[in-house]
Amino acid sequence: MKIFDTHAHYDDDRYKDDLDFVIKDNKNNGVEKIVNASYSLESSIKSKLLADRYENIYFAIGIHPEEVNNNIDRDILELENILKENINNQKLVAVGEIGLDYYYTKDTKELQKEYFVRQLNLAIKYNLPVIIHSRDASSDMYDILKDEKYKSINIVFHCFQPTDDITKLVLDRNYMVGLGGNITYKRSEHSLKLIQKIPIEKIIAETDAPYMSPIPVRGSRNESKNIKYIIEKIAEIKNIEINVVEQTLYNNSLRFFKINNK
Repeated sequence: MKIFDTHAHYDDDRYKDDLDFVIKDNKNNGVEKIVNASYSLESSIKSKLLADRYENIYFAIGIHPEEVNNNIDRDILELENILKENINNQKLVAVGEIGLDYYYTKDTKELQKEYFVRQLNLAIKYNLPVIIHSRDASSDMYDILKDEKYKSINIVFHCFQPTDDITKLVLDRNYMVGLGGNITYKRSEHSLKLIQKIPIEKIIAETDAPYMSPIPVRGSRNESKNIKYIIEKIAEIKNIEINVVEQTLYNNSLRFFKINNK
């Protein structure tokens, strides 16, 4: 398979002892490109260093909703400084992962929304795609993104949680969904129907490594090579040949992140 993992976290400590081997093993299993998504200022810097170190790793920078705090002005300024320093770096491909998460952190909703909006505005300012994390927050997510100024941004919903309102945004706009290991888990019939409604041209594949390992390797440390199981599941859901899904998702990823595949 020809694989583009559009969302991983190889700066995670779970790879600190064997990262070189993992990256080489992924390559030997068809992984051509990886986007290392960030979740904090520190992670953003580590992601950049990973992209410097490995030819096939690209990076996104951003502050995850679980990382918000009362120093928002300082954090956004520091994030913009990282953007400025790397804006001509072809390995910088997105702002992310950013968004809203009310599953664990309901008491910071307003602060999360402010961080999210200010990072969206940075993406507009620097003409970068956005990787969005949305968990148990689809109503507020929709209320923010329905603003016309966000219509033209390239947005992907990481670890896509199908809801009627977010699916409508994806179908109406130039947005995409990232499908990962969770689609191999048991899903509601309504959720599957929403995924079936989304054209294959609006789908990219991701691992969220080291998290969210797909069946049949669920419970183990996830790696980019496991996208083969995700591609197989998408092919099953869409009733499309595996090789067609593989090539389409790869091309979708190049287009979304504006990567020239020379």
